[in-house]
Amino acid sequence: MQWENPGLLGRGLEVTGRFGIGFFSVFMLGKQVKVTSRHYQAAPTKTRILEFRNGLSSRPVLRDPEPGEELIDSGTRVSVLLDTADARDGTTSPYISKEGYGKKVTELANMVSALCPALNVRIDVVAASGKTRTAVKGRDWEKLAGNRLLRRASASDWSSRTAPRTDRARNLQILADSSGAKYGRACIDARHPRWLCTSKGVVTVGGLRAGTLNHIGGVLFADEPETISRATAIPNAPLEVLRDWASEQAKLLANLDETPETLVLDAGVVLALGGDVSDLPIALQGKEATSRWLTSEREGSCSRQQLRQLLVEATSIRAFKGLDVEYDEDRDEMHPRHFEGFEPDEDLILVADKPPTLIAGASQKWPQCVLGYSEAPGARTPFEALCALVREVWGKDFDEDEYEDQVGMVDDHYEIRRNVTIFSRLQ
Repeated sequence: MQWENPGLLGRGLEVTGRFGIGFFSVFMLGKQVKVTSRHYQAAPTKTRILEFRNGLSSRPVLRDPEPGEELIDSGTRVSVLLDTADARDGTTSPYISKEGYGKKVTELANMVSALCPALNVRIDVVAASGKTRTAVKGRDWEKLAGNRLLRRASASDWSSRTAPRTDRARNLQILADSSGAKYGRACIDARHPRWLCTSKGVVTVGGLRAGTLNHIGGVLFADEPETISRATAIPNAPLEVLRDWASEQAKLLANLDETPETLVLDAGVVLALGGDVSDLPIALQGKEATSRWLTSEREGSCSRQQLRQLLVEATSIRAFKGLDVEYDEDRDEMHPRHFEGFEPDEDLILVADKPPTLIAGASQKWPQCVLGYSEAPGARTPFEALCALVREVWGKDFDEDEYEDQVGMVDDHYEIRRNVTIFSRLQ
């Protein structure tokens, strides 16, 4: 390449190979592989075809093209006849199907789009009947309808429990810097693990799936996968891009009709990304917090402005680190089923003290590994935001202590005790 086309490297060509498996990984998909190639200076009739008819167990055949096999444009095309490919369990071959646009072809197209959610070229799925279904259009991730992009990124079957929420689809935004460089298109969509359907976004390398995102829907880009399995990758968006995007997401999320707990979880993601939570609640308070997943009312949640007003009027506050007071078999002398009747004290503030896990399984924590993250000012968790408000309103004249105290009752009879943080203003 350097001898024939020395200008390519100078124009910014980046080779994506890293682990050394390269072309041979195609045989994981099927034994019949055809490589069709034409030099940019050669005529279409000079197209050459390298054909593997039985995988690597026999020598490939190098031959001239038959009529219709010539490449009109220069370049290389790799075709593979899939041995087994099904969107659900990998056991059904779409090439034996004669259903045209039927179920098997549709499932394969959905699987391909999930594997290639942000590709810059078009991919078609061809049935045995010869009919074609487009799985991905080049660069369609930029303008694809929000629900469709979330569905593609999550690789979801869109059952009622896992379907992306329509209101969040409207929040999809392109992440870009001042130069116009783009780093993905995504929205914040935090959900509690009890729902078993946390939003799954995707991290891509070269447009191909290379990892998943928790609490973020859509697509973020990475420079390279972390491992040969392409199971994890770290997004390449700079800190300032993440911060500005998260801050804008907070403004959009504050207008949604959501449960207080969901919005508090959203705020945790915003803070972890370095953003400004705006009017999003960052904590839950009192008995209203126990029904937070059943109602869309904002009662029981505390925004920064509400907490600031509380601090102006109060001489002390009690904070529990976490959004749930969970059953503890060593402390709670009752059956776990009875603990379901727990109600926190009216004055107790429940606030998360740990950042959410946005990428699982990676060798580095993201976004904590982003350049400049540790030096950037601002709170990174709701608890840090609460502490900052205490310092802002009370100055330095306060004590902060942690000890065991009552946090609520079960059936108005059994006292539940946990470690709490007490902030007391000095008189």
